[in-house]
Amino acid sequence: MKILTTLSFAFFFSSAIFSQTTSDVKPAISFEEYCELEAIYFITAPAEKLNSIDFVGERELLSEANASYIDYDVKIKEGENQYYKLIGSEEILVVRSQYILRLNYENVTK
Repeated sequence: MKILTTLSFAFFFSSAIFSQTTSDVKPAISFEEYCELEAIYFITAPAEKLNSIDFVGERELLSEANASYIDYDVKIKEGENQYYKLIGSEEILVVRSQYILRLNYENVTK
């Protein structure tokens, strides 16, 4: 019985320590930092679909692999994604809306 009690306490304390260390793994990141990392992405659309996309404008494709929405000089809008043609490229720059970014940020930082 004494061994069973000791094992129960050992299991309880080890699981408490494990859960504490796994919850500490997520680095704290501000919403602004999250937006810099996640606000933009690139897609390629077939030529026949390009006419159905409501482009906001055009931007030069930057050579920097980790460029952010700030580097592309775009503003994040509250309720709608934005689409930009990339000059000299078949890719499209997509800027996520602030609403989508907020939802994703809340899920990541839970």
